[in-house]
Amino acid sequence: MRACFEPDAPIADRATLTDKGHGRLTTRKVRTSQLLHGYSDFPDLHTCMEIDRTTVEVKSGKVTSATAYAVTSMSPRRFTARGGAAIVRGHWSIETRNNFVRDDGWREDRQVWRRGNASCVMNMLLGVALNLLRCNSPHWTNETPMTHKAAIVNDNSITPAPLIGRAL
Repeated sequence: MRACFEPDAPIADRATLTDKGHGRLTTRKVRTSQLLHGYSDFPDLHTCMEIDRTTVEVKSGKVTSATAYAVTSMSPRRFTARGGAAIVRGHWSIETRNNFVRDDGWREDRQVWRRGNASCVMNMLLGVALNLLRCNSPHWTNETPMTHKAAIVNDNSITPAPLIGRAL
C-alpha cells in the first residue's frame, strides 16, 4: 500500500488537519489514492488512505511521528481525505466512551475469566450494565467527565432491579 503514495504516484485527495488538546499539538497529513482499485481480489476495494501524524508535546517539546494506512470500499466521490480522517478520529470515541469506563470503573482489563465462554458472557453482561447506567442514571450526561462516569459505575447505591424495570 505504501507504493500508492510514492512521490510520483497520483493522489486523489489530500488534507492537512491540526488539533491542539491534552497538552499536545497534532498535525495530520492525509492523502487518498485509487491505485488499488481493481488490483486486488478484495471485494469493492476503492480507496486507500495514508495518514502521517506528527505530535508535539507542548511542555517538553518532544516530537513523535507515525504513519498509518487504511482501505475502504467507499467510492472516491463519497470518501475524501478530510472525511477519512474524521472516520479514523471517530474510532477513538469508542475507547473513551466505552473501554475507559469499563477499565477504570470495573477494572475489566485486570479480570481473568478462563472457563469456557466466561469472558464473552461477562463482556456482554458488563455491556448491558453499562448501557443501563447510561440510560437511567441522572448523573450520566454528555457533559459528565469520564472519570466521574467511572465513579458512577462503582456506585453501590444503584440497584439493578429499578434500572431493568425502566429499560423494559
